[in-house]
Amino acid sequence: VNVKRRDGLPGEGAALMTRGGHRTMLAGPQRHRCIECGLIYGSDRFHYYHGRIEEGPAYWCDRGVLCSPKCALVHHDKRRAEGTLPQTPATDPFDVAPVRRR
Repeated sequence: VNVKRRDGLPGEGAALMTRGGHRTMLAGPQRHRCIECGLIYGSDRFHYYHGRIEEGPAYWCDRGVLCSPKCALVHHDKRRAEGTLPQTPATDPFDVAPVRRR
């Protein structure tokens, strides 16, 4: 589905308009903001793999991206306290499978 942003960056439960003009709702946490502090991905303060935005975020988990080691540790501590630490590594949120065309 080709999607375009309606009002800036989509947030949790934000409505998007598809190419056909239909509304769809995003489920889950915002993937383009730090899930701990809300810092926008693309900010100068966001930590990137090898220090380059082209390489993607340096920290992420199954719930979204994290902007810094500080937020990664805070998130880990919260998950440990909740008893929800993942048993397997999370997939890279920016590793998108290629689209096949028929």
